[in-house]
Amino acid sequence: MLEELLILKVGGSVITDKGRPLAIDREAMEAVCGEISRAYVDGVRRIVVIHGGGSYGHYIVSRIRESKGSIDLHGFSEVAWWMGELNREFVAMLRSMSVPAVSIPTHAIFHEEAGRFVGYIDLVRYMVYRDLVPVLYGDAVISKEGGFSILSGDTIAWILARELGSKKVLFATNVDGVFNRDPSAPGAILLRELRVSRDMVDLGGSSGYDVTGGMRRKIMEGIDAMRMGVRAIIFNGRRRGNLYKALTGSEDVGTVVLY
Repeated sequence: MLEELLILKVGGSVITDKGRPLAIDREAMEAVCGEISRAYVDGVRRIVVIHGGGSYGHYIVSRIRESKGSIDLHGFSEVAWWMGELNREFVAMLRSMSVPAVSIPTHAIFHEEAGRFVGYIDLVRYMVYRDLVPVLYGDAVISKEGGFSILSGDTIAWILARELGSKKVLFATNVDGVFNRDPSAPGAILLRELRVSRDMVDLGGSSGYDVTGGMRRKIMEGIDAMRMGVRAIIFNGRRRGNLYKALTGSEDVGTVVLY
């Protein structure tokens, strides 16, 4: 039986300081990479990693949209550059910890067509089944109809889960999971399990330059995948040990989301 394929989305708020533009939180990034490395050494080899933009992508996109209204060709180039910079830092740290991580620039394998994001997923499949660890990221992509669009890391995670046949998507965020209200509000309760076909809850979000939406969008984008049997684990990636536990099979680190 083949080892389970895991899709791991590391939120930009976990590895960057979202309060300061273009600022990496090196201590947090090192902790995240260390836990991925530990899991890899312990035999968890089939992992696809996607990271968010944090104080890089979200800040740059917000600035471009405020000044120009939309992303033009120079804006596309700028987003691609800065997200590439963040990705290189992340991949370099993984490699320094003996993880055979390989960067896959999202804009090089994905484009938008008729309102859908289309990608050359086979490249990711070939890598992961050779025990390489592909690392993608939220990015700007070209639209076939003209213009450019933002493809978020969350969307990439759900697409890859569907296309690669993964049954589990891990979302490392800066909150402990899904709450019944904004987690910063008094009396907020952490939900250990959320069935989207049954439960109606007020889903909160994280603060900062999050132009791709909050917790509600993260979950709702995965409805089709969850109907196919994919389950999500949403947990706090800044709490030491959570990521390793999630990668090695524990589901009690946050909220389990399923259809």
